[in-house]
Amino acid sequence: KYVPFAWILIIAFHRHAVSANGEQARRFAVGAAVGIAILVFLQGGNLFRDASEQWPKNLVSFLKQERIEGNIYNPYSWGGYLMWERPEQKVFIDGRFEMFADGVYFNALAFEEGERIDEITKQYNLSAAVARPWTALAYALSIRKDWALVYWDNFGAIFIKRDGLNEKLIEHYGMDIPYLNDAMEAVVRKIGPSRLPVLVRNYEEAVRRQPDLLLGRFRLGMLYQKGGDCQRAIAQWSELIKIDKRLGGAHYKLAECYQMLGDENRAAGERALGDRYARNQRWWYGRL
Repeated sequence: KYVPFAWILIIAFHRHAVSANGEQARRFAVGAAVGIAILVFLQGGNLFRDASEQWPKNLVSFLKQERIEGNIYNPYSWGGYLMWERPEQKVFIDGRFEMFADGVYFNALAFEEGERIDEITKQYNLSAAVARPWTALAYALSIRKDWALVYWDNFGAIFIKRDGLNEKLIEHYGMDIPYLNDAMEAVVRKIGPSRLPVLVRNYEEAVRRQPDLLLGRFRLGMLYQKGGDCQRAIAQWSELIKIDKRLGGAHYKLAECYQMLGDENRAAGERALGDRYARNQRWWYGRL
């Protein structure tokens, strides 16, 4: 993303290199560098890029709306954005050099990997954590009894520590969705059949709160299918395709249910679309 601005760094070096050719050569070199930078910038679609497609705006809106007491962990790459959106709230880590002091950066890496959770939580007195849903941290916190999931969208999830500071928030928003980013087959096996109805209700609540929650809808459809209700499963996957037709996995699951219902023509059509879009699926936003 910094390529369009690379010319700033090379001006000094280039000026020295062409100094023997006079002012005209220097002007040409700088002009060419600026022109290339502008071209790269426009080709990347940066001029018309919507920040809501790149950054967790709805998640930040939740943080603004619901006051969370205590210190909040955030991923390294979101520190600057969160600081800009909420200057009144201290961030755990951002891109400034001093964040590398005292082991903060390496502790953040460990926490992001779901390691030393108790130690780091105690060291920094954390009461909440913002996690990107595809990370090991989201998985680790989702299966712990002392943390509660209160928010989940396509960008991120918010977990609250059960330390007594935010119990009302947990009571109002808490969702029981363990193994957040594990394979659905593994989730069903780990929780057991007796807890499936509870899991279904929590996925339904997550989708109710965030109608465009891609993976939430996908997994809810899988749970319906697992329970033998292909009609409700089809409804979820059809909604997914309305949101983004490039979700090849949704087309494949539709094909499975249509085949189970005896509709071979529609099953074949969905399989073809699944093959077409299998490589272009994007279940999370803000992930490079």
